[in-house]
Amino acid sequence: MIMKRTLLLSSIYEPITFIDERRVISLMLRGVVEPITYWDNDVLYNKGRDKVFRPAVLKLAHSNTRPARIPTFRRLVVFARDEWKCQYCEKHVSHRDATIDHIIPYSRGGPTTWRNCTTACKPCNRKKDNMTPDEAGMTLRSIPKAPTLAHLWGVKATGVEWHASWEDFLPR
Repeated sequence: MIMKRTLLLSSIYEPITFIDERRVISLMLRGVVEPITYWDNDVLYNKGRDKVFRPAVLKLAHSNTRPARIPTFRRLVVFARDEWKCQYCEKHVSHRDATIDHIIPYSRGGPTTWRNCTTACKPCNRKKDNMTPDEAGMTLRSIPKAPTLAHLWGVKATGVEWHASWEDFLPR
């Protein structure tokens, strides 16, 4: 079953989170959000004269500020960020074969952070061992960075339909 989500934006169009159907209906009926885009012909609620179509993007109508925070490190998010590819040999890895590699080895004080960790297949991780990529004669295919909100919220997961209007707010 394909899941359709609704992206909630702040009043200044910054992504906040994805919300479920009950929250969508509640916010819309209370008038605290403005719909930006809708999923095509998808009715969420239909009772009497009240008909609510499923929005793809909602924006809070009033000022909303929230402090920026660094998201908690999670292995599965690293794999999604790296598109389930070894960042050394570019081979696609399965859930079973994917490992996290510390670019500066953990044993040498390398932190477990978004910028120091990357996806590696088991053979490449074994080959790199307790060395930096340069010392192991290996090339890192991309520079690790903090994941996008799309990675954090599992939007890129199988079974979640991507709405074209999200491109304006969430980098893929």
